[in-house]
Amino acid sequence: MARKQARFLGKLDAAADDNFKDHFVESLDLRRLLTNDSDIIYGSKGVGKTALRRALTELKEDHFFATKTVNLDDISFAQAHTALEKLRDTTSTEVPTLARNIWRNLLAMYCLEAVAEHVTDDDLRNAIMATLASEGFASVESNKRFIGQIERLLVRIAEAGLDDQPAPLGLNTKQLTLVNTFPSNPDVEALLRKCTELPGVVLICVDGFDSIVDHTRESRKAIFAGLIDAIQKSSNDLRFKRRFCFKAFLPQELTDDAHASLWDSDKYLFNTHYVRWGESDFQSLIRRRLIPYSRTKSGQFADIWNEHMPEKVRNDAHKLEEQTFSYILRHTLYRPRQILTHLQRILDKWDEVSEAVRVDPTFIPQVVAATNYDLARSVVGQLEIKYPLLGVFMQSFNGLDSTIMVSDFLERLRRLFSLTTPADTSKLFDDLFNCGVFGVAPRESVNKGRQKSDFKFAFVGDRLLRSVHATVEHDDFAALSPMFHEYCGCAASAYGAVIPIA
Repeated sequence: MARKQARFLGKLDAAADDNFKDHFVESLDLRRLLTNDSDIIYGSKGVGKTALRRALTELKEDHFFATKTVNLDDISFAQAHTALEKLRDTTSTEVPTLARNIWRNLLAMYCLEAVAEHVTDDDLRNAIMATLASEGFASVESNKRFIGQIERLLVRIAEAGLDDQPAPLGLNTKQLTLVNTFPSNPDVEALLRKCTELPGVVLICVDGFDSIVDHTRESRKAIFAGLIDAIQKSSNDLRFKRRFCFKAFLPQELTDDAHASLWDSDKYLFNTHYVRWGESDFQSLIRRRLIPYSRTKSGQFADIWNEHMPEKVRNDAHKLEEQTFSYILRHTLYRPRQILTHLQRILDKWDEVSEAVRVDPTFIPQVVAATNYDLARSVVGQLEIKYPLLGVFMQSFNGLDSTIMVSDFLERLRRLFSLTTPADTSKLFDDLFNCGVFGVAPRESVNKGRQKSDFKFAFVGDRLLRSVHATVEHDDFAALSPMFHEYCGCAASAYGAVIPIA
């Protein structure tokens, strides 16, 4: 136990990391976000979105007059969508439009709340607190605040119906105006204008969607698309533009529908950021985690790494010598939490059986294989929220080669997911590729008997491929990500080790 604590690499979850300042790797992503512009930041669970949010609100807080994190973990998509449908039935307004308007009003409330928490002007603080109380912000639960906004709008619509005759659609002019009026509370308008006198910019970070599970495709589309659209509109509103900016950290796995309907628009292009890590970023991360236990005077990654890990490891399945760092990295989906899990497990298991500091190269593959199973099970569990049959599909590869022709991969998708059209099959192919489940390679570059084969994976490189199915031929190859091999029970590939490339 003493040796385990001596090489404890720190918390895997950035939200709970007590040594966050020492562990955080200042990447290009942070430099892109350290502006007064509003941004949409998306990426897979465990890729570092919360770390970026903490860096902005803690390490770089001096850049802003005030910072506030809006944690939406307790939002019930089912309740929110049901309430929005009730509002739709009352107003004959589409759910995405209603969602955008509700989000705009909520964001305004959070802006005012952030000002009240930091401003020294007692009169302004008291005025804000009184307005927040009238808008139901006494509760700190984001779900109650969201539902409360809808309920108050319904009450206002009902009250406005007493003043005039109904219009042809069933609502009078005043009621119809209420649906699209922003802010819905005139007191908020006055307070927002008062906040333009602040000496700096207020940063509102929206985070926490990763743990949400009770949602359907339609509720996801409405909630996420509404939030993204609300941020875009609010960021261009003069009542916000000079004094408030928003950074929304959204999970890639749950925002594809919103992406398809909104994010490809030019208006989001320069303020949409896909978080991903390169090899040098991972080396910086691991260097920071290992350096407290290093005896070398060098601060270089290679010197620190080689104190604890062997230079190379033997891949017996493919009779291949691999660089140890590259071997471990390719058994992840390029997410920092995953490589830290691998490394911590290796160190812990080694310290249980040996007094030597450097891990023996023959020890590493067996630990990586066991950790692969746990990591893959976690990722499949997350993705099954959206793709309920994914676990069945993955384990249908039991005993089979992990590398198969694209035509066979598509047929397996069609059959196991009971898809009825080629378009549905192609979309699922694209989705699973962009989630890192598999990679693709041209037919001429993949041959039996090779020690290794390069495959294009979505988690390597600068951007996602939205229509990867259109870039491959049916006689090209698809290969499961190496991290999934133990979970799927695959046989050793006849085409060699699968090497992720951009």
